Amino acid sequence: MKSIYKLYSESFLRRLLRLVEMFTSIATVSPYPLSMVQKVANPYQLETLLNVLILSSPRIKIIVLKIIQNLIKIAIPFEVFEETITIISKDPKSQAYEILNKVVPSVKLEESKFLKFLYNYLLSIRHKMWTKSGIECKYYIYIIKDLIYDNNKTLYI
Repeated sequence: MKSIYKLYSESFLRRLLRLVEMFTSIATVSPYPLSMVQKVANPYQLETLLNVLILSSPRIKIIVLKIIQNLIKIAIPFEVFEETITIISKDPKSQAYEILNKVVPSVKLEESKFLKFLYNYLLSIRHKMWTKSGIECKYYIYIIKDLIYDNNKTLYI
């Protein structure tokens, strides 16, 4: 019974996500990256990854963001990310729904649900960390662009 509880510990989750992060990192330099990750890079698996991003500790969140960044670099079809957001935000009681629909940003990102979700997620973190000061930082968009663009300014979505 004790070994079962270890599977639910944060250290086990961190090690497991590190393996996924290494795997996706290797896939970014592979000649056939999509063949390596196409089984796990579907909307339902990405939904789980985004739920872990929303609900976990900061250490886990960093690993999840690295995995997402690698998946974007691999050039998974943009529709997969869009479908993931549609799936994760179906339940009006979920945190993902609140992030997507109830966070009011100063910059509107209506062309992509995925980009809107990431931007709103960053804003929701900001709002949790500081009291509302009435100042909406417009520089979050540059953080998102750094996640999506490489040094050659190539869009990965």
